[in-house]
Amino acid sequence: MKDHRGQVTIQKWPRERGKQKTPLQQAWVDRFSCLARELKSPFPWMLDEANNWAKSQDPAYGGPRQSTGWYYRDILERAAAGKFVTFRGEVSVRTPTCGLVRTANESWGPAAFKAVTLDDAIWDNNGFWNQSLNPTRMTMRAPGLYYVTATMVLKTNNAGTMSAELKVNGGDPFAASKVDKNNDFTFVNASGIYYFHAGDYVECWLFNSANTANYRCVQFAAVAITPEALIP
Repeated sequence: MKDHRGQVTIQKWPRERGKQKTPLQQAWVDRFSCLARELKSPFPWMLDEANNWAKSQDPAYGGPRQSTGWYYRDILERAAAGKFVTFRGEVSVRTPTCGLVRTANESWGPAAFKAVTLDDAIWDNNGFWNQSLNPTRMTMRAPGLYYVTATMVLKTNNAGTMSAELKVNGGDPFAASKVDKNNDFTFVNASGIYYFHAGDYVECWLFNSANTANYRCVQFAAVAITPEALIP
């Protein structure tokens, strides 16, 4: 309530200036203000490291240091958000992938058809294999299109044929191959592309037509080939 030209008037509180912010927009504003306030005076060693990183994305690869156009505060703000992560040396593989093997010979009887038992993971970045629960299975945790391959080698010289099949959830194979067992160290490979849902599993099944023989799985691998399957 105020006096205006000899008249008493009642006025509402004026609206806030500027466009009203959504909760998400306000959160970004508050975050920016917080980081600007907290990183205004960094520790000397933090300032030195940030200035060093701002000169080059990664000098570990041997190239000359060149300006990235970043300010030291850009480095510190990215690090504060947990996004300033570098991998020196080998490139980090973030696509779901797995490589399993059988390090010891496995015996197959004549006319035997069964899933290969794996005993070691050369690499596994997404929990594909559990040796204690299901040593024959490679389970896909993330849905998507995968390339799967398996290679078996004959370790006993005898006649007949051997075949390898890739089966999903114990059903019909989506990839298969058959060769004659004409000599020792005969290889058979089965490879294919298949769309897996989360929780589906794939096994490599081997068939031995005649005579007991020893085999070994030298590779049973899978790699996701769709963007939807990238690990965040």
